[in-house]
Amino acid sequence: MNIYALSSGRGPSGIAIVRISGKSSLKVCKNLTQLKEIKSNEVNFCKFYDPKTKNVIDPEALLLWFPAPNSYTGDDLAEFQVHGSNAVINALLKALSEQDDCRLAEPGEFTKVAFQNDKIDLLKAESIGDLIHAETELQREQAVKLVQGNASKYYDDLREKLIKSLSYIEAKIDFAEDDLPEKVLKEIQTWVKEVHKNIDKAINIIKEKLSKKFTSNNTALITRERHRVKLQACLKEIDNFLKKDQAKEIELAAEDLRMATRHLGSIVGKVDVEEILGSIFKDFCIGK
Repeated sequence: MNIYALSSGRGPSGIAIVRISGKSSLKVCKNLTQLKEIKSNEVNFCKFYDPKTKNVIDPEALLLWFPAPNSYTGDDLAEFQVHGSNAVINALLKALSEQDDCRLAEPGEFTKVAFQNDKIDLLKAESIGDLIHAETELQREQAVKLVQGNASKYYDDLREKLIKSLSYIEAKIDFAEDDLPEKVLKEIQTWVKEVHKNIDKAINIIKEKLSKKFTSNNTALITRERHRVKLQACLKEIDNFLKKDQAKEIELAAEDLRMATRHLGSIVGKVDVEEILGSIFKDFCIGK
């Protein structure tokens, strides 16, 4: 099923942008423009028609075509740039609604598809929402940093340390007759304590920004609060791990690290994301 939506604001305006994405979106583009050939990744000058009546919707318009997987969603995607009167917008949306296998996108669905197609991780999806809703320069700067992937890499690196530590412990469980070298045990303690220190630092930064009323935007507040809750849960499991005697309680210690890894991974969408997808994407614009 192809999804479409108005990505820009409602008219009147100089230009309106309508997006469509899906497997047969190229066919829809040809139906609406009467172009026999549509060039990818460059501007196509065109007219938009109502395929039913053959009437011209917009005599001077642009079409940009991005074939999968090199598009925002990872699926075939096109952007229509038309004159931004409400009459033109409504006529174009009506024509799209009458095409086979086309439906109006849900709020945030283009970004949700991008996430499902591994074009972006969950943290970047949230940060795109923050950027859309940014009202101050500070909000914009923070959202840009997140969109560029700085935070995702930071959390991924911490998660990799936990996974590596867990792999050694699980190897000991599977091969109980073999003792882990003292050097490896010390490395595990060092890695886990380093992760603990970094997570504690990240929590304090988030708390500081929230206490200073970093943003008046509810969506951005919810995003950062979700991160804080997940980080706090991760920290609790790491504390439980560090308190245990790993030699005597190795299986329980492994479960602590396993849970810590899951909490940390859920921030960027590595695990347990279905229950939070709706709350993240519902506040997006329809055409995003």
